[in-house]
Amino acid sequence: MKLNINFKDNDINLWGDWRTLLIKNPHLSLIVLSLAEKWNGQLTITSIYRGENDNSVHKYWHGVDIRTRGREKTALKAAVSYINRRFPYGKKGIKTAIYGTKGHFDHIHLQNMNV
Repeated sequence: MKLNINFKDNDINLWGDWRTLLIKNPHLSLIVLSLAEKWNGQLTITSIYRGENDNSVHKYWHGVDIRTRGREKTALKAAVSYINRRFPYGKKGIKTAIYGTKGHFDHIHLQNMNV
């Protein structure tokens, strides 16, 4: 299967962030690729690294946001459940994949601990 990883607005910075993520956090990269495989090779990344002033896991290369526009909610929930079963976060009460809304957009947030 050919994977087609896209980046929000064809953002060249996100492409560079993806290349960096492959080196800094290959386990999270694998989680992203597993979700792409689950979705027949298609997904769009909207956020990876957010900079030093961010106080989320994105600051440490431990978070990736995935666009969910145009996907059925049942398929989204199934994908989140699949990722959480296949890649447990490793800390009680914290999930690897979270589906929800932050700001104005639905998305899937993927995260992992230090590897």
